This record gives sequence, C-alpha cells and structure tokens, in this order.
Amino acid sequence: MTDNKIISHYDKEVLIRRIANIKNKQCYLDILELIHTHGLLYTVNSNGIYFNLETIPDETIQIIIDIVGHCENKKRYREKAHSKN
Repeated sequence: MTDNKIISHYDKEVLIRRIANIKNKQCYLDILELIHTHGLLYTVNSNGIYFNLETIPDETIQIIIDIVGHCENKKRYREKAHSKN
C-alpha cells in the first residue's frame, strides 16, 4: 500500500472507471469485503452493489486503488501469457 494522501475528486472519477472495467468477479468481491469489513455503507439492488466514494475515508480508497491495481496487473499477466500461446 502506498502512503496516505488526499484522494482528489478526479482520482475518484478515474477509480470509478477503473472499477467499471474489471471483469473478474473476485476483484469485486474483494472490494465489497473491504467495504463491509470497515462498516461502510453500500446499497444493493437488482442492478448491483453501489457505494459512494465521497463518504469513504481516503485510507480505505487507497486500499481499493491497490486492489484494482492488483486486478489490472493480473489481467495484463493473463493476456500476456495467452498471447504467447
């Protein structure tokens, strides 16, 4: 995890787009587990699970950023390994 910094509104918008591009269900579950474990509010409906990044502490958002980065790295690794075959 990186150092604690203030997460800007722009950073949060970028994170939202990065989360939307995740295709691995386990990555979503990891984020939800983090949100739930920290006792943060989220909404569940037939379209999915939603949480407001504006109400989540920056330290927790940084962990989400780390989770998303890890998922993106795994995806790139799988794509690279697949292209070699």
